[in-house]
Amino acid sequence: MRYRAGRLRPLISDPRRALFAAAMAAVAVLLATACSSDPPAYASTVIDPPAPVPDLSLIDHDGQPFTLDDLRGEVVVVYVGYTHCPDVCPTTLLSLANARRALPADVQDDIRVVMVTADPDRDTPEILKRYVGYFDPAFIGVTGSHDEVLDALGGWGIAPVCGMPDENGNYAVSHPAVSFVLDREGRMRLRASHDLTQDIEVFANDLELVWREGN
Repeated sequence: MRYRAGRLRPLISDPRRALFAAAMAAVAVLLATACSSDPPAYASTVIDPPAPVPDLSLIDHDGQPFTLDDLRGEVVVVYVGYTHCPDVCPTTLLSLANARRALPADVQDDIRVVMVTADPDRDTPEILKRYVGYFDPAFIGVTGSHDEVLDALGGWGIAPVCGMPDENGNYAVSHPAVSFVLDREGRMRLRASHDLTQDIEVFANDLELVWREGN
């Protein structure tokens, strides 16, 4: 076969074959994308397999006995802090409240936030109730005697330390800037840093993923 100078014969001369080839190429791209997509991933630190945790047998902000077993069947976020905390505690609790509100109503109903005080000498049930209620009425404040709280938190490997009081008697308390997420069976599932909880959409997604594990 002879070709005119300056003109090349197309590789596929039949328009129908060209359309078919283009369609098959598009299908190949879609299949490759579908096969390479990963399932949704957690942004928080994942505890896998989920780990059992010691119970927290204390009292809630209404002065009633409290245990984590009472919340079985719900996804529970445990945060250790104190009401006199100037920065990390209020910003964390506000973020937890906003993350919970960002979830669908049926998911919200099964998400519980528990703040365990690291400062039982000052955080009475009445003070805790007023404090956590400011962020979300569904939050639970938990306290107890000085020794009871230290013993309970010690089981979690947490040892709050009080700083030296100033001239007004105020002092700071060291505590972890971490939120612990328990699954419906009361096992440790996630650990979320303070910075991560500030990303409302990301942390809300993590909570919903834990919630869906039990559905």
